[in-house]
Amino acid sequence: MAGSYDMVIEMGTTKACSSCKWGNADFVNPLRGNCVGAKNHMGGIWKRMIQDYYNCTCGKYEEGDVNFREHV
Repeated sequence: MAGSYDMVIEMGTTKACSSCKWGNADFVNPLRGNCVGAKNHMGGIWKRMIQDYYNCTCGKYEEGDVNFREHV
């Protein structure tokens, strides 16, 4: 069973990483990306790689833009 933060590929999902405030497109390959929605126990950002930026989703999905204070 997948956890709530596990990334799942769902073709045609309306909650894709591309519209999530925690997702960022990769500069080299825009079909991939990274997620900065999780932090480790010391508050550091835990960056996860997204294999399919337009068809992946997870339980952390939030629509909108990242506020500076949320990112640091």
